Parts: sequence; structure tokens; C-alpha cells
Amino acid sequence: MLPLFLVGLLIHRSREYILRDQAFAQFILGTAATAGASLLTLLMVINTNAQPLVGWFSLWQWFVLSLVGGGVTPLWFRFFDWVKETLNYRPLGETSFRADREIKRGR
Repeated sequence: MLPLFLVGLLIHRSREYILRDQAFAQFILGTAATAGASLLTLLMVINTNAQPLVGWFSLWQWFVLSLVGGGVTPLWFRFFDWVKETLNYRPLGETSFRADREIKRGR
């Protein structure tokens, strides 16, 4: 969970700079996040007494995993935009009446 938290924290801190409407930017963001989380997980496992099987095939798996994560990321953006539109209130349309108007009744 720590690698996912660190990647999420990094993305959250720079969310103003993320181009949310462009699929290529979403792909790059997803690829980088997937690759970063995988590398941080590997670093955590290496720092313990465990002996992970790391070789050239692991590099191929990391590359494919990163590309698949990047490819799925634009779909997640679309899904969560749909959820946001479905569950949030719709803004009320503007009326032709001003809020500060006075109504004069009678003669």
C-alpha cells in the first residue's frame, strides 16, 4: 500500500498541472504511475530479507504492465467522470429575474 500511497500523493500534489481532458496525457500519467508503483514495490521487497526473482523477463513484465496500466487509465478517467455526472446535483439554470429586483404592487 505504501507505493500506491506515494504515487497517489505525488499525483495529488501536482493535480493542477494534469491535463484531464487529453487521452495522451492520461496515458502517460497512467504509464508513469504504474511503472513507479511497481518499482517502489520492488525496492521495498529488495530491502527486506526476501530474494525476489528478478531477471530480464521481469523487465519485460514491468514494461508490459506499465503499458497496460497506461492504456486502461483513460478508461478510468471516463468512468469516474460518468460517476461524477450521475451522482452529483445538476446546477440550476439561470432565471430571467434578478435577485435584487423589487416588485411594486398596487397603484
